[in-house]
Amino acid sequence: MNRTTLLALLLAATGLAPSVLAAAEPHARLSVSRTRGGEVVASVKGTVRACGITATNDEPTFVVHERVVEVSQPMAGVACMNPPPRSRPYRRSVNFGRLPPGRYTIRWSYPELRADYVVRTR
Repeated sequence: MNRTTLLALLLAATGLAPSVLAAAEPHARLSVSRTRGGEVVASVKGTVRACGITATNDEPTFVVHERVVEVSQPMAGVACMNPPPRSRPYRRSVNFGRLPPGRYTIRWSYPELRADYVVRTR
């Protein structure tokens, strides 16, 4: 019997398995747009876990390094009740300001939402 199977059996025996398994997986979408003034804005809309390791209510921060924009969402551990709530709404937008013309990769660094997005500036 491997360690993963043993851990699953132990959690089931202690009654902890339902709260671990019931946590809803985050679901969100990232979109990129430009304001009339030429500022680039990235927005994420969806849901995140209501407890466990999840996003805080703090606003994300960002850093531009050459043609890569890294967005960091603050995270924290939140205690779960049994059974835990399935999910909670998540909406965040970050205004990068006016970026020089070129192709940019935007990385929203949030554990459940990690992908590259490209925006072309004029």
